[in-house]
Amino acid sequence: MFCSNCGAQVPDSAKFCAQCGVTMDPQTVGVASSAPPPGQGTAAIVAPRPKSDSPWALIAVGFIVGSGVGFVLRPSAFLVGQLPFETVITRGASLSGLDQLLVPMAQQSFNVMLVGGVIGVIAGLILHRVMVRERR
Repeated sequence: MFCSNCGAQVPDSAKFCAQCGVTMDPQTVGVASSAPPPGQGTAAIVAPRPKSDSPWALIAVGFIVGSGVGFVLRPSAFLVGQLPFETVITRGASLSGLDQLLVPMAQQSFNVMLVGGVIGVIAGLILHRVMVRERR
């Protein structure tokens, strides 16, 4: 049958239209026929696409979470503790004087953040892959 709202082809056993979400119960909708609504030919009928096959959202979340975990687990300098975010993200470029001794620590902390972000991206891609497989 076809959706009376958008004209998409819907299986006879469907309760909702996969395209627009309208209830497909013939008693409540009133018109559920085996032909497309008037004014719409068969060219307007397109198979519904899954909501999102794009992995970009999970990649972004994975990178942010992974970088955050990397930042929390960054190494600490002797007698100084963990370096602030601004120092880590610039890899110690703003340090001067004796503080320049902390530049290698800032670079190492940045690398730990970056590795955490890469691991998060990989985890996001794996999670996306699993979700797409379960949908099929």
